[in-house]
Parts: sequence; structure tokens; C-alpha cells
Amino acid sequence: GGKGIKERRLSQVLSAGSPTYLHDRCLSPHPIDYSAPRPYAALAKAADGYTLVHVFVDERTYHVHRRLSLPALRSLLAARPHAPPLLLGGSADAASSAASWLPAERRRLAVKSASRLAAAAVAHVAAE
Repeated sequence: GGKGIKERRLSQVLSAGSPTYLHDRCLSPHPIDYSAPRPYAALAKAADGYTLVHVFVDERTYHVHRRLSLPALRSLLAARPHAPPLLLGGSADAASSAASWLPAERRRLAVKSASRLAAAAVAHVAAE
């Protein structure tokens, strides 16, 4: 006797932004304990301050914070932990004044302008 073809389904994609695997929850009739995963964060320095972008993978949204002072940037990063790595846009010295307290795990985005940071961050996260 031959065996039938085994049916498989993709129920969840894991990433640094969504690292928790919910085992055996796909068709569960019971409530699932779930908390939103950490967003990805992208940072660039512009003439009028810092731009910070949070990309929320599961929600398929992003939030842009523009013209941030250094204390405001530190506060936002401390208030909402992000998935590694921190994405950096702009010139090579964009994060130099903040480098001592930024996370060590960073990745540079190929974007020169803070105005294009959101698009670059979303494209990077989508490619991950």
C-alpha cells in the first residue's frame, strides 16, 4: 500500500522581530498568550535632529519620529526595546554623537537621506 501525500501548511514565520514560536496554536480553540514582538528600529541624523523609524512586522505598520533631540531619541529607544540590529541610515558619522550608548549590534542601510529612512527600513525588514 502507498501512503498519501502529507499536507503541510506555513503557520508562522520567525524572525528577530518575531522570535517566539507558538507551537500547536494554529487551530487551537483556546486563547493564545501573545504579546506583540519588538519592532525593528532605524536611525538617521538630519540637519534638524534625529529621525527614528519603528517597523512593526506583525502589524505591517511603521511609525516615524522626526526632528528628535538627543535626549528625546534616548528616551524613545529606552521606552521601546527593538529587535536587533539597530539600522543606521545617513552619513557614516550620523550616529557618532550617540555612539557610546547605542547598541553594539548595528547594520548600515544604503540610504543617504533621513527623509528616505522609512522606505529603506521597511525594504530591509521585508528582505530579512
